[in-house]
Amino acid sequence: MQARLIPLDGSQSLLLTQPIIVVGRNAEYCDIVISHEKISAVHCIIAQQGGLLFLRDMKSTNGTFVNDIAIIRSIVAPGDRIRIAEFTFVLQIDRGNQSLTIDQQRDIVTHVPRPTPLPVSPPAIGPLTPSQESSIQVFDSFIGKFKET
Repeated sequence: MQARLIPLDGSQSLLLTQPIIVVGRNAEYCDIVISHEKISAVHCIIAQQGGLLFLRDMKSTNGTFVNDIAIIRSIVAPGDRIRIAEFTFVLQIDRGNQSLTIDQQRDIVTHVPRPTPLPVSPPAIGPLTPSQESSIQVFDSFIGKFKET
Protein backbone atom coordinates (compact mmCIF):
# COMPACT_ATOMS: atom_id res chain seq x y z
CA MET A 1 0.00 0.00 0.00
CA GLN A 2 1.37 3.38 -0.99
CA ALA A 3 -0.42 6.41 0.40
CA ARG A 4 0.02 10.05 -0.46
CA LEU A 5 -1.49 13.36 0.58
CA ILE A 6 -2.48 15.56 -2.37
CA PRO A 7 -2.60 19.26 -1.33
CA LEU A 8 -5.65 21.15 -2.57
CA ASP A 9 -3.48 24.23 -3.16
CA GLY A 10 -1.71 22.44 -6.03
CA SER A 11 1.67 22.14 -4.30
CA GLN A 12 3.73 18.94 -4.35
CA SER A 13 2.08 15.79 -2.99
CA LEU A 14 3.48 14.10 0.11
CA LEU A 15 4.31 10.40 -0.18
CA LEU A 16 3.70 8.53 3.08
CA THR A 17 6.53 6.00 2.95
CA GLN A 18 7.04 5.14 6.61
CA PRO A 19 4.72 3.12 8.87
CA ILE A 20 4.52 6.04 11.31
CA ILE A 21 4.80 9.67 10.22
CA VAL A 22 4.83 12.64 12.57
CA VAL A 23 3.49 15.90 11.10
CA GLY A 24 4.16 19.30 12.61
CA ARG A 25 6.25 22.46 12.68
CA ASN A 26 9.25 21.12 14.65
CA ALA A 27 11.86 19.70 12.25
CA GLU A 28 13.61 17.87 15.10
CA TYR A 29 10.62 15.61 15.81
CA CYS A 30 8.59 15.61 12.59
CA ASP A 31 8.89 13.60 9.38
CA ILE A 32 6.66 16.05 7.50
CA VAL A 33 7.41 19.65 8.44
CA ILE A 34 4.89 22.40 7.72
CA SER A 35 6.46 25.71 8.70
CA HIS A 36 3.41 27.79 9.54
CA GLU A 37 2.27 29.52 12.73
CA LYS A 38 -1.07 27.62 12.74
CA ILE A 39 0.69 24.23 12.80
CA SER A 40 1.62 22.87 16.25
CA ALA A 41 5.16 21.67 16.93
CA VAL A 42 3.87 18.08 16.83
CA HIS A 43 0.45 18.41 15.21
CA CYS A 44 -0.64 14.88 14.27
CA ILE A 45 0.54 11.36 13.50
CA ILE A 46 -0.28 9.23 10.46
CA ALA A 47 0.25 5.49 10.90
CA GLN A 48 -0.10 2.55 8.52
CA GLN A 49 -0.89 -0.73 10.26
CA GLY A 50 -2.64 -3.88 9.10
CA GLY A 51 -3.65 -2.41 5.73
CA LEU A 52 -5.35 0.57 7.43
CA LEU A 53 -4.32 4.20 7.67
CA PHE A 54 -4.79 5.94 11.02
CA LEU A 55 -4.75 9.66 11.75
CA ARG A 56 -4.29 10.94 15.32
CA ASP A 57 -4.36 14.56 16.49
CA MET A 58 -1.69 15.26 19.12
CA LYS A 59 -3.70 17.88 21.05
CA SER A 60 -2.86 20.48 18.44
CA THR A 61 -3.99 24.07 18.91
CA ASN A 62 -5.81 24.37 15.57
CA GLY A 63 -7.01 20.80 15.16
CA THR A 64 -6.95 17.93 12.72
CA PHE A 65 -10.02 17.23 10.59
CA VAL A 66 -11.32 14.46 8.35
CA ASN A 67 -13.99 15.58 5.89
CA ASP A 68 -14.49 18.76 7.95
CA ILE A 69 -15.04 16.85 11.21
CA ALA A 70 -12.59 17.52 14.06
CA ILE A 71 -11.01 14.27 15.19
CA ILE A 72 -8.92 12.91 18.00
CA ARG A 73 -8.23 9.70 16.09
CA SER A 74 -9.69 8.25 12.94
CA ILE A 75 -9.19 5.59 10.32
CA VAL A 76 -9.01 7.38 6.98
CA ALA A 77 -10.00 6.16 3.53
CA PRO A 78 -9.03 7.12 -0.01
CA GLY A 79 -10.69 10.34 -1.09
CA ASP A 80 -11.00 11.65 2.48
CA ARG A 81 -10.13 15.33 2.93
CA ILE A 82 -7.57 15.69 5.69
CA ARG A 83 -7.16 19.18 7.11
CA ILE A 84 -4.19 19.96 9.33
CA ALA A 85 -4.92 23.42 10.76
CA GLU A 86 -5.44 25.45 7.56
CA PHE A 87 -3.83 22.98 5.13
CA THR A 88 -6.16 20.59 3.28
CA PHE A 89 -5.12 17.40 1.51
CA VAL A 90 -6.95 14.57 -0.24
CA LEU A 91 -5.80 11.06 0.65
CA GLN A 92 -4.84 8.83 -2.26
CA ILE A 93 -3.92 5.16 -1.80
CA ASP A 94 -2.31 3.00 -4.45
CA ARG A 95 -2.44 -0.74 -3.83
CA GLY A 96 0.33 -2.25 -5.93
CA ASN A 97 -0.32 -2.32 -9.65
CA GLN A 98 -4.07 -2.11 -9.14
CA SER A 99 -5.73 0.99 -10.47
CA LEU A 100 -8.83 1.39 -8.33
CA THR A 101 -11.35 4.22 -8.40
CA ILE A 102 -11.90 6.19 -5.19
CA ASP A 103 -15.24 4.38 -4.71
CA GLN A 104 -13.57 0.98 -5.08
CA GLN A 105 -10.84 2.01 -2.62
CA ARG A 106 -13.47 3.25 -0.13
CA ASP A 107 -15.19 -0.16 -0.28
CA ILE A 108 -12.04 -1.67 1.22
CA VAL A 109 -12.46 0.30 4.47
CA THR A 110 -16.23 0.79 4.82
CA HIS A 111 -16.37 -1.62 7.76
CA VAL A 112 -14.05 0.40 10.01
CA PRO A 113 -14.85 3.32 12.36
CA ARG A 114 -15.31 6.70 10.68
CA PRO A 115 -14.71 10.12 12.24
CA THR A 116 -17.38 11.73 14.39
CA PRO A 117 -17.45 15.12 16.08
CA LEU A 118 -15.34 15.58 19.23
CA PRO A 119 -15.30 14.42 22.00
CA VAL A 120 -17.23 11.27 21.06
CA SER A 121 -15.10 8.38 19.77
CA PRO A 122 -15.98 7.11 16.28
CA PRO A 123 -18.60 4.34 16.40
CA ALA A 124 -17.90 1.07 14.62
CA ILE A 125 -20.00 0.64 11.48
CA GLY A 126 -19.50 -3.10 11.67
CA PRO A 127 -17.44 -5.59 13.65
CA LEU A 128 -13.68 -5.27 13.33
CA THR A 129 -11.60 -8.28 12.46
CA PRO A 130 -9.07 -9.50 15.06
CA SER A 131 -6.29 -8.10 12.84
CA GLN A 132 -7.91 -4.66 12.78
CA GLU A 133 -8.49 -4.74 16.56
CA SER A 134 -4.82 -5.63 16.99
CA SER A 135 -3.80 -2.79 14.67
CA ILE A 136 -5.82 -0.29 16.70
CA GLN A 137 -4.30 -1.55 19.97
CA VAL A 138 -0.76 -1.28 18.54
CA PHE A 139 -1.49 2.25 17.31
CA ASP A 140 -2.97 3.36 20.65
CA SER A 141 -0.04 1.80 22.52
CA PHE A 142 2.44 3.67 20.32
CA ILE A 143 0.59 6.96 20.75
CA GLY A 144 0.53 6.48 24.52
CA LYS A 145 4.30 6.00 24.60
CA PHE A 146 4.84 9.01 22.29
CA LYS A 147 2.72 11.29 24.51
CA GLU A 148 4.75 10.28 27.59
CA THR A 149 8.03 11.53 26.08
